[in-house]
Amino acid sequence: MRAAGRSSARLLLFRHPMTTTARQQLAARLGQAEAALQKAMREMDGSPAARTRLADSRSEYRAAEREALLVLGALEALAVVDALASPQ
Repeated sequence: MRAAGRSSARLLLFRHPMTTTARQQLAARLGQAEAALQKAMREMDGSPAARTRLADSRSEYRAAEREALLVLGALEALAVVDALASPQ
């Protein structure tokens, strides 16, 4: 019974099996969106162009995060984000 419960939990977490390449692409998208958001925040000077860049980068980050949550499941997505945030 216990093994069946683990299998069910695993199926809930990993709904869509992913290849290593797909995982790397998703991680790269998250990393690029995070870097763009941080850059836009650093360069924020109050100008309309800077506000537009910040809004665009926030939107892209939310889209990348949403895709990760849908594809990987919440726990797996958090692990990817944590891995991207750690120094390499």
